[in-house]
Amino acid sequence: MCVCVCDDQIAATDPDTSRPRNISYDIYTPSAVLTGSGDQVVNSVVVYQSVLRKSFSVDPSTGAVTLLRALSRDWPTGFSRWQMNVIAADEGGSATSKSGYGVVTVALVDKNDHAPVFDTCCLRGSVREDSSQGKVCTLNFISVLPI
Repeated sequence: MCVCVCDDQIAATDPDTSRPRNISYDIYTPSAVLTGSGDQVVNSVVVYQSVLRKSFSVDPSTGAVTLLRALSRDWPTGFSRWQMNVIAADEGGSATSKSGYGVVTVALVDKNDHAPVFDTCCLRGSVREDSSQGKVCTLNFISVLPI
């Protein structure tokens, strides 16, 4: 079985002609034991999978990927790329069904991905060399345009 993503939905093809082709789709959470540097890796994956299921859904019959909540790219809870494992099973996912797996990557475009800018182009300030730590400097705007 081949699983691919086209136009916001997962599409699977099943070359078996002798088996029922009613294909069902879902987000797949691997059940394998993870090995890594302690519980941190396992806990991170479990939390990510939980957040993933609260953020996206896959229609079991059409494979349409739906956003369930607003997403953010910003730290500490946001991600710029979301990846989910998906499964497509023939025979409606019955006990004798055959399955195919794929990975869906969603790249999140940040709506406010702009660098900070100063309201003025030129600021001039001074501070005495014997000023104490924490001294607030006074800055003056300097116009470079004719007044």
